Amino acid sequence: MSPRAAWRLERFGFERVYDYVPGKMEWLSFGRAHEGTAQLAGDMLHSDVPTCSVESRLGEMKSRLDEEGAAFCGAAGDDGVVAGIVQGKALDANPPSPSRR
Repeated sequence: MSPRAAWRLERFGFERVYDYVPGKMEWLSFGRAHEGTAQLAGDMLHSDVPTCSVESRLGEMKSRLDEEGAAFCGAAGDDGVVAGIVQGKALDANPPSPSRR
């Protein structure tokens, strides 16, 4: 909502009005509530995919995936950015090795 629209709502008596600076697309990209019936790409994504550090040992990952019943995990750096996925035969390759190899 624009600052002007927020100001107008305040003038009409609304007390909890916010000027969301990043914009509507940013709001929707985080799966926030929206009006309408359009199905957005984010509605199709799973947010419960297991992740692990790129420094994690493959054996640790395999154990965790077995416990969770998952087939793969996203290997992410310290900044939370996914560098890739670890799955299948890669988990059995050399369990003591870090995933970044």
